[in-house]
Amino acid sequence: MYVNSLSHETLMEGLLSGNWNFVETLKNSGRSGSFIFKTHNNFLYIKSLPIAETEHLRNILPNYYSHLVNYKDTLLTRFYGLYRIQPPSNANIPPIDFVLMENCVRTNLNVTEIYDLKGSKTNRSTPLDQRVPGVSLKDVDFDQNRRKIIVGKDMKIALYNQIEKDVSFLLSHNILDYSFLVAVSFSQDPVESFDRKGYASSFQRDLGGIKSPVKRNVYFFLGIVDILTQWDLNKMSEFGMKTFVLLQDPNLISATRPPLYHKRFLEYIDTIIM
Repeated sequence: MYVNSLSHETLMEGLLSGNWNFVETLKNSGRSGSFIFKTHNNFLYIKSLPIAETEHLRNILPNYYSHLVNYKDTLLTRFYGLYRIQPPSNANIPPIDFVLMENCVRTNLNVTEIYDLKGSKTNRSTPLDQRVPGVSLKDVDFDQNRRKIIVGKDMKIALYNQIEKDVSFLLSHNILDYSFLVAVSFSQDPVESFDRKGYASSFQRDLGGIKSPVKRNVYFFLGIVDILTQWDLNKMSEFGMKTFVLLQDPNLISATRPPLYHKRFLEYIDTIIM
């Protein structure tokens, strides 16, 4: 599936013909400034990375790989490759690092809403003028829309336990600012089957997601994304500015210490999964 998504043949065909339909540019509601593309078959994202995140991924890679091997149902982003474009030395252009990662929202259903949830309420609403298809809503929007992830008791236990393992891994590597990606389909169109290429976890077996046992034709597609932000000097400075200068509550802001971020994230997840 990876080869079909972004093979040498696919790239060359697009470059030689001038047809760039093998990738799709995505709108990014975040503040990272990264460019994001999606492959034609909806399998991979291509995302640029700052150097700090590149180095962090390289550092945690052995443990990250072990985590994915040990927990087949992990919701963490699955990375497929890390690359660097090195311009000629006389071009005076810095290197460009980018990562290939699996799209956790793959289905032939119509995805109605997408949310990027952190468990924080400060500045966590997408402005109305930015709410176009493909742009994620945020925590405040999720609460205002009175959304819940209704999957049933047994599935909630399995899902929460896996999320707890995943974010504990992130905590052990001093990572914060990750998000719980929630895509929702309120599909009224009957779909008989979905041929999901690649590995399907226990949370991806109903047309690519989890079918609500209570609400008819409601499907949830879930993942833990943006998992490469480390608690470094930049984040410490941001935390200090917001808490000591702007006097914001450290329990409410996104850029807070990893142990608090981990605790708050899990507490919020526990309230929205039913």
